Amino acid sequence: MRKILSGIQHGEPLHFSPDMDFGAKDAVFVLFMGVPAATLLS
Repeated sequence: MRKILSGIQHGEPLHFSPDMDFGAKDAVFVLFMGVPAATLLS
């Protein structure tokens, strides 16, 4: 966390992609860079 905050303070870019699990009912698995990954249906 300190490295992230330090980078932000020095103007470095940050991209944060949280991993969320909405369950099989509301998602479908598709290939993402050759790896199966869940994505939302709507």
